[in-house]
Order: sequence, then structure tokens, then C-alpha cells
Amino acid sequence: MTVSIVSLVLFSRRSRTGRRMCVSLYPVAAGPGGVAVIMLLSIGQPVTVAGFAGVGVTTAIRMLSVILGWKLPAQRGVPTVTSVIRTIRNKPKRK
Repeated sequence: MTVSIVSLVLFSRRSRTGRRMCVSLYPVAAGPGGVAVIMLLSIGQPVTVAGFAGVGVTTAIRMLSVILGWKLPAQRGVPTVTSVIRTIRNKPKRK
């Protein structure tokens, strides 16, 4: 699940105008697939069955996201210390 969150952060982008773009559901689909594997293993299913089920869930979510056009909002950029200082310095002074 951590891998899918990291992938979402790495694949998020901004347009040239600074507006947030949508991110595909592709990297997030690994989460439910992993949960399916863990649940099946916890109830005593063989690793092979749990593995195939996890792949099936992940593939189904990824295919549905492409077919149905599911998107997630992209993460906003986190300001750096330098950009915050630059913003404070360029702020017009109050009269």
C-alpha cells in the first residue's frame, strides 16, 4: 500500500498554468489488490489462490479506471522554505 501512495505522489503533475491535473487511478489500484491478498491469507487460503486473486482485483480496478475514465485529483505541490521566503519578501507592504 505504501508503494501505491508513493507512486501517486511521484506521478502527480501540474499543468503549465499551475492548475491541478488529474492523476490516473493506476498506482492506487495496488492497495485493494494487496488487501485482498492479506485477507485471503489470513483466512487460510493458499498463497497461489491469494496471489491470483490479488492480481485479479488489481487488474480489474485498473481496467475499469481506463474504461470508465476514473481519475483522482493530483496532489498539490508542497511549498519549499525558499519559495515561502520569496513570497514573504515580494509581498507588498501595508500602508
